[in-house]
Formats: sequence, structure tokens, C-alpha cells
Amino acid sequence: MLEALYNLGKTVRAKRGPRLPVVLSVQEVQQMFKHVQGLYLLILQLIYGSGLRLMELARLRVKDIDFSSNLIFVRDSKGDKDRVTILPESIKTQLQLHLNAVRKAGIAKLATVHTLRHSFDMVLEHIIFSIPGQRSGRARRG
Repeated sequence: MLEALYNLGKTVRAKRGPRLPVVLSVQEVQQMFKHVQGLYLLILQLIYGSGLRLMELARLRVKDIDFSSNLIFVRDSKGDKDRVTILPESIKTQLQLHLNAVRKAGIAKLATVHTLRHSFDMVLEHIIFSIPGQRSGRARRG
């Protein structure tokens, strides 16, 4: 018996079977959309209607969207591959309205989701080092 425990190197491990993804019916998706509004709805509709992964959506740039051909060019997707997917006709108008609103905001910087994280870091550092007795972040790190 003890000898069998020491010879575990020859045993075959059981493999897990493939996991099936959870799939929502069209009715379930429509029901979910009824409870979401604004930009969140646009995000969900874009993910659902074009099959984008969350990180692909976060990396999506305006120049990757071809409104005339109803195509979205996905760069550096899973496996560092590029791919093309559809831009749903049903959300084109809402997406264009959103992009126009962003342009009207007058932000000319090339900003991404990651830019917001850096902006948060700068605000946090400003708050922390505005407390009396705190040295500047650069002096502390140096």
C-alpha cells in the first residue's frame, strides 16, 4: 500500500471536461437591456451586437470603427491577432451621438481607459501631498 503511494508519478490525472458557456436567449438579453440606460446600455449593446470581449471594447478607438461599412476593426485581440467584426446598425446612431458629445467636450488629448487610471493617481497624489507635513511625491521616491 505505501509503495503505491510513492509511485504516483505513473498515475494518470483525470481531465476536466470542457465547460460550456452560459448563453442568454434573445428575450433574456432584451429584458436585461430594458433595465440599463445611457452609456451603460450602449456598452452592453456594443458587446452583444458585435461580439467584443471586454478588453477589446476598452481598447477600441474611434479610428477602428468604420460607420460606412458597418465594421469594427479589433486590434491585438486574443492571441495577439487582429480581427474584423460587425457594427450593429441598431446602435450606429447612438454611438455617433456619443462620439459627437465627446468631441464637443473639447478634450483633444489621446485618452484611453488607462488614461483615467493615471488621472486618478495624479489627483490622489495631489490630495495626499497637500496635507501639511507631507513631502512631494518626487522627493519621497528619489
